[in-house]
Amino acid sequence: MYSIAIGIIIAELIIGIILWKLNISRGEFSFWENNPLPHALIATIYGLLIGLIQLPLLRKHFFRSAFWIIASTLAWGVSILITAFRVTNDILLLITFILGILLYGAISGATLMWILKPKEIK
Repeated sequence: MYSIAIGIIIAELIIGIILWKLNISRGEFSFWENNPLPHALIATIYGLLIGLIQLPLLRKHFFRSAFWIIASTLAWGVSILITAFRVTNDILLLITFILGILLYGAISGATLMWILKPKEIK
């Protein structure tokens, strides 16, 4: 939980500084009305930083832990992109939200099951 909070805080600081330098307000990104790509990119940065923060803990015990960075980055970005599709119907909005959650769980869960095989002791 701490790694997620720290990753999001660091990402928001970086994104805030970049947007500040570009003279763009963070509030100008309308999640549902405009292009969902900026939000997916921001979520991708969240996933990347969270994966990097979690890597040292995973690396101590698991052989393929570097793949967690890729999975975290992909899961965050793709799930937000799916949930941010423009839909006008509340039912479709709920369906895309559920699909995004399921996709995040599938990507991160499958990767964790694969990398959480303990290192062989020689």
